Amino acid sequence: MGPDAITGSAAQKNGIPLLCENNYSEWDAAIRAFFLYIGFLDYVDGDNNPPSESNSDVFLKYKETKQKAAGVICQSLNTNNRAKFLTRENEKNPLELYAAISSYYQSNQGKNQARIFCALLSVKCKDKELERFISDIRIQLMNLNSVGIRVGKPPNVIDISDELLAEIIISKLSEDYDNLKRMIYETRPLETTRVVSKIDDYIRDSSSVTKDEGQHVKSESAYKARDYPYCSNGIHNPSTKHSIEDCRQLKRNNNQKEQTNKNNKKKANLANKNKESTFEESYSSSEEVPVVRYSKAFVTKNNSQSLKPYLDTAASSHMVGDRRAFMTYIEKSMSVETANGSQTPVLGHGKVQFLSNCKVITLHCLHVPDLAETLVSMGKLWKAGFTIVKTGQSLFSVEKHNTVLMNGEVSNSLFVLDMKICFPKSLAASMIKTPDLLHNRAGHPGNEVLKRMYPGVGTFKFCEACALSKSKQLPYKGTLPRQNIPGHTVHSDLSGKISPPSIGGGNYYLKLTDDFSRFKSIYILKRKSDAGTAIKDYVHEVERKHSTGIKVLVNDNGGEYLDSDLLEFLNKKGIQMQLTAPYSPKQNPISERGNRSTSEKARTLLFASNLPTSFWGEAVVTSTFLENVTPCSSIGYKTPFELWNGSTFDLSRLRTFGCRCYVNIPKTL
Repeated sequence: MGPDAITGSAAQKNGIPLLCENNYSEWDAAIRAFFLYIGFLDYVDGDNNPPSESNSDVFLKYKETKQKAAGVICQSLNTNNRAKFLTRENEKNPLELYAAISSYYQSNQGKNQARIFCALLSVKCKDKELERFISDIRIQLMNLNSVGIRVGKPPNVIDISDELLAEIIISKLSEDYDNLKRMIYETRPLETTRVVSKIDDYIRDSSSVTKDEGQHVKSESAYKARDYPYCSNGIHNPSTKHSIEDCRQLKRNNNQKEQTNKNNKKKANLANKNKESTFEESYSSSEEVPVVRYSKAFVTKNNSQSLKPYLDTAASSHMVGDRRAFMTYIEKSMSVETANGSQTPVLGHGKVQFLSNCKVITLHCLHVPDLAETLVSMGKLWKAGFTIVKTGQSLFSVEKHNTVLMNGEVSNSLFVLDMKICFPKSLAASMIKTPDLLHNRAGHPGNEVLKRMYPGVGTFKFCEACALSKSKQLPYKGTLPRQNIPGHTVHSDLSGKISPPSIGGGNYYLKLTDDFSRFKSIYILKRKSDAGTAIKDYVHEVERKHSTGIKVLVNDNGGEYLDSDLLEFLNKKGIQMQLTAPYSPKQNPISERGNRSTSEKARTLLFASNLPTSFWGEAVVTSTFLENVTPCSSIGYKTPFELWNGSTFDLSRLRTFGCRCYVNIPKTL
């Protein structure tokens, strides 16, 4: 590119941003790169060899290109900066103009440094704009450096603590990224570069989550890669892990046939024009819904009700044709008008329960005996603040504040909801047989493990809590030698400091794992120094449980394990301490991977139950218990509970974490 290419708005054409108060570093890098590319960099760094005026043609060309360079700088300034820096003396001199701008924005004066630091504090992380946020943070960090603000750690001479700056960046992340905050806090001590790197990793990991036919999480095995058998060309492969009922290849052909059959099916469209009716569901206020006295609908008479209801954007009332579906019922005479103008009676109204994604949804419905299909009014849901969100090519969800109420798919231009009526007598039975509910009860294990825990159970669908809470990193290859008796070797690790404190005041948790049985014991600690007391209690407990006692304690060489009192205790007991190398967590995979599994399961339980994060202590204890009663592949799909105690656990005693419970208060005698 030559000088003649610089015409018009050169700054905007060549990607140079307008210089404003908070983007000097970005502007400076862009304009210098552009000048370097076209050979104009000498005009702003120092014009050492200008041509002689005696050579009029060369000097005229030099003067012309020099003015164009100044023009590029002028065009890259916003209105305020033009008024501040541009004068009659420097408007044709790029060297003087660039020097005036640089001396102002790179000034080490306290006023200028305060302006740059305040600009950093004003950066905000908006919803779903994490990539824009980290880009703004990088620009402001460059600006700090350009005005001479020194960021680092004592005892170096610094102006701002690197750890404090890292805390500021983390605090600006919105509530949508609480899981990211926890992952960053687990890598203390905090550093600015490490925090920015963690956010970059999170953005890259999030980009692997695609939305085509629903959300599917791209994951990688933590161990060696395997060539799994798969189905193709509409034929089921018996070597795969899924059953023939769950084969997608077969379902694809069946769905095409079902689509053809559904083309002949008529759907009732109901429209209610009475605007006095109010929305009341199980999740809204308890006011009674005024009954719609006159409604207009297009009703096709049919003796059978579809298993799945339709989401009708024209109907302003929920309507059901089966009287048995109502939990409560109030007789009320109304009527609806059919397509041919005749009147069809509405006998009453009441509450009907639906089951969707393990959630019981209660809707106020009209009883229309001649109704062909069950209809859910989108108008009612819209008034309550719900919206339709497209989640795939033919999938959708009804959501409010990122909380999904119900899911469905579009079939033949009809919105079919993925839920069914729970008849009052069959509600409990239908919930017990749901694979998704059993998946929640058992602490969110995988499909293969769930089928071993509950033989005969089907495959649960995509679990959003699992996808948002779990991530993987490849460990070292190979395995450690295994013990053949319980209690001989114990792997230990301390996790924390965790914020906020648990409801019991805990800030850390200590996890000890038996090498033979993989049985885990958990201790919630208020201070790191309490780890020694917890280990002593664990040693005494193992001695009472197993006569052999502990011989080896493996840990990560942390300061909590080097307490003189604890070392003396272990020496008296004849327990050997095996320490890993500093900053080598992969040398202690059982503890490190185990803590990650516990933290993931605890986060999943908290996410699924909508409990506050202060319940993390209860979630960690519950996660550890569920790990002990969950089949483990490393011990032949037996449970750690069975190998440690010599008996199996009754899985019927499990309940979903965070569910409502009732306490029996006996009458006073």
